[in-house]
Amino acid sequence: MGVLLALGEGGGRAVNPAVVDTFVDLRDSLVAADSLLGSGSLVQSAVEQVSNVARLFGRADLKTRDRLFEIGALFAEFCGWLADDLGRFEDGKSWSRQALEWAHSSGSSDLLAYLLMRMSQQAQLVSDDGAAAALAHSSVRYDRSVRSVRVRAAVHQQAAHASALDGDERSALSHLDDAYELSGKSLSEEDPYSLAGYCTPIYVTVQRAAVLNTLGKYSAALEEYDRVLGDWPQEFHRERGLHLARRTSVAVRAGVPDAAVESGMSALAIARETRSRRTVQELARSAESMQPWRSYAGVDEFLEAVATEGEAEWAR
Repeated sequence: MGVLLALGEGGGRAVNPAVVDTFVDLRDSLVAADSLLGSGSLVQSAVEQVSNVARLFGRADLKTRDRLFEIGALFAEFCGWLADDLGRFEDGKSWSRQALEWAHSSGSSDLLAYLLMRMSQQAQLVSDDGAAAALAHSSVRYDRSVRSVRVRAAVHQQAAHASALDGDERSALSHLDDAYELSGKSLSEEDPYSLAGYCTPIYVTVQRAAVLNTLGKYSAALEEYDRVLGDWPQEFHRERGLHLARRTSVAVRAGVPDAAVESGMSALAIARETRSRRTVQELARSAESMQPWRSYAGVDEFLEAVATEGEAEWAR
């Protein structure tokens, strides 16, 4: 409401810098609600804020305009995140391109590095391995100019994925070690937007599992998933479902049907609750590979459940 009141002031009046702080608080609230409520509940509000911020660019002084470009980029990135979870990957890429343009206008190295990292993740979602690797390596080039330790951690964990895609195990594990060390450091006051606040040691550990999977070390990847998902933070409930789905994929590759069914059914329940199309799509890929295992206990039930959920209106 405070944002709307501020925007309702005279059209020719200069922007009060406090308006940016209101936008920051609003974004923080939307990000916090995302994992618990699901993406579909927040898209409209997030898109509206992108438009609200953009309307202020021409009325702000230079310093305030730079901050508006920053928060505009963050809202656009958030819209991309929501689009990804809804399975609208082209929309997600479009939002990220808008966010990157505004990040360049703001001059923030932290934002540029973070957005290139996110775009690498988006490329991974659609199996564009070349783009995923190139964007991640571009992101890590900003490492020395990034102030936020969490952004640096996020950049290095994604660089680990890039190295794994390139088949460079040594580099992948080195980036993971760097990411883990950075993720455990105290947050700095130089990070006003809590960028990559989710990139904690537990997050880096679950990414280690995914990297091990890419490197073909399926048993080690399963062990990492089992170690980390038991202590997963409740506030990232939807993400737990996604990582359970990825554990399912690893279990399939490792040839362990009971483990695949166990995590697959748990992931499906969370996907249904949080309306995560991305998780359902991940499970559908595993289900295709599990067809030869229909005679194993629970497999047929799991395959039917995935097929039924995939036909649900919210998952299409």
